[in-house]
Amino acid sequence: MSSASLILCLSLLLSAGGVGCLFAAWRQKPSTPFPVSLGWGLLIVSLYTWSRLLGVEFGIAYALIALSLVAWLLVGVTVDGSRTKLNEQPSVALSRPSLRTLGKHTALLLLTVVLAGAVSALVGVGMLRLLPMERVNTIIVSILFFPLIWGGLSYWYCAAERLLKPVLVSLGAGALGALAIFL
Repeated sequence: MSSASLILCLSLLLSAGGVGCLFAAWRQKPSTPFPVSLGWGLLIVSLYTWSRLLGVEFGIAYALIALSLVAWLLVGVTVDGSRTKLNEQPSVALSRPSLRTLGKHTALLLLTVVLAGAVSALVGVGMLRLLPMERVNTIIVSILFFPLIWGGLSYWYCAAERLLKPVLVSLGAGALGALAIFL
């Protein structure tokens, strides 16, 4: 056997062993840290062996593919064929939402989509205009930060009990971002 095929077999065994240890730890009711640590350790070592065999760019991809396939194989082998019958719940007629609820959710939709999107664009570009980078790099980095800021603001709006503070803070941040852009 060649060394490449030995490393391939070792990589497959390490991936299978790592997923198997994690699966066994997940199935145990009183979970112990040893199988979890061993499973993650084996997966990290398998990542190294896959990368050693195929190069880093392909090794990471193959390690993740092997992890997924072994996990699906374990789930398929251990699935219980019997189906549990659910108790039927009596059907209830749908009720129409009140105008107040409809207005509240429409305002939340506009805040999370329109306001959070505009503020994230202004803050992202404005914040990066202050950094000493070329214009092209500024645009690229702001495009990468745009969904993170937008998602964070949207989450803050949806999680807040009172919307006044998140809206005022984001309007202030958007104004500062716009000021940084147009100066």
